[in-house]
Amino acid sequence: ISKQPLSDALMGNPRSFLMKPEEIDSWLGAHDAYKAGGGSSDRGDWLITFDGGPHQVGRVGRGFVLVPNWGVSTMTATTINRLQALAKKLQPDGLFARFLTMLAQIDRAPDASIPEQEIAKGRMLYTQLVTALFAMDVRACIIVNLSSEAREVYEDWWAKLRGKVAAMETVSEGLAAHLGKGANHLARLALTDHAVETGFKGDEGFTVQVATMRRAIKLLEALWGHSGVVYMGLMGQGAGFELARE
Repeated sequence: ISKQPLSDALMGNPRSFLMKPEEIDSWLGAHDAYKAGGGSSDRGDWLITFDGGPHQVGRVGRGFVLVPNWGVSTMTATTINRLQALAKKLQPDGLFARFLTMLAQIDRAPDASIPEQEIAKGRMLYTQLVTALFAMDVRACIIVNLSSEAREVYEDWWAKLRGKVAAMETVSEGLAAHLGKGANHLARLALTDHAVETGFKGDEGFTVQVATMRRAIKLLEALWGHSGVVYMGLMGQGAGFELARE
């Protein structure tokens, strides 16, 4: 999808939407990632979708339009073989680094120890939460703050991460770029956890607590274990990548 149809879609969807291309390599190829000389002019616009917010877009024959929320969530997948074939074509512009990566386990049978009624209850609660969040007025200016304790934990974690990013640049430029997005990724995970926990209601509905921040840090660092395997695999290193292939 190019920026012109994307701008049309976002103009009519200020909440944005979720894109689910089947393969990340085909998604990148859709905006000229594979063409000689680098990516298309749309790549810069796609990079900005990571941040969201107002964005002015120039469209052929139609002038410029201001899109209220130029942000898109993208969930995609690939195979180990395709990812290695993609490695040499990835540009160092941070597009791939914006993705949180996860290595999926081999298909296995559902956990039969969980009662069906508990699964049904979980689905019902999830549906109620998503419905309530969707009902919120997207035109309202909603500000979510960190509690003093959550902010302290966040800033301490980020200060330590900056040193790790600097050290990683000599090992893997791609992984360093990915870790460098850590502050943004952590804030998003914490906000998502907070939305699930509070639904933005009650006295604490707009203040992220320290327990939420610590859960988000734990999740992000667990995902980094997956990222390490992926990025080392892109360099042709790491036994974990070979295990993932199998």
